[in-house]
Amino acid sequence: MKKNTLGLALAAAATLVAGIAVPAHATPATVVVAPLGQLARSTQSVSVTVSNVPAGQGVYVMYCATPAAGTRPSACFGRGVWASSDSKMTAQGAVPLDSAITLPVALQFTPQGGTAVDCEKAGCGVFVRRDHLGSTDLSLDSFTPIAFAPLVAPKVQAVPEAGRVLFTVEGYNGKTVNINFGDRMVTRAITSDSVKFYLGNGKQKAASVSVSADQAEIFTAKLKLKK
Repeated sequence: MKKNTLGLALAAAATLVAGIAVPAHATPATVVVAPLGQLARSTQSVSVTVSNVPAGQGVYVMYCATPAAGTRPSACFGRGVWASSDSKMTAQGAVPLDSAITLPVALQFTPQGGTAVDCEKAGCGVFVRRDHLGSTDLSLDSFTPIAFAPLVAPKVQAVPEAGRVLFTVEGYNGKTVNINFGDRMVTRAITSDSVKFYLGNGKQKAASVSVSADQAEIFTAKLKLKK
């Protein structure tokens, strides 16, 4: 009799659990920044549209230096823009989330109490996060990179000499380039608008060369080296 009672109780519990509605995950917020691509160096603002934010919640929209992996940005330009879908918050100064937000940006800036940021070297972008009413909530965190047109037009040259090649890399300041030179792979950090360096061992007669940056090939050639 006890076994039958236990079986009925378990069945009833299973039925109860099955009948509980499990809340669906909220649709992630979407962030659209315009314009994207390489911005003119004089650009002072971008348009940011944030949608699918849960009703009654607000966000901060900020322009910040690229953070270390796994961390939130901390070096930011000004205080950003507070936006909310809560009418009580918009009455207190938040801008409505139902329209595009104008966000100030700059090629270089100094965060309050911090050191100067050069976005060509550090990388910068639009950071969106929950506002002060949910400061520990990471569910809306989003970072959209922004790039400015280089001061010098991007260009790679490879001039063959006796047993070696003279490379000139222009317009990639702050980037890291990977050079495949025959059976060698060399990585170079570009720290100025124009960088020159040699590759070769003095005995090579030919070499297949390719150069890439940001996982995209920017130069390729088959070179015969001078004697």
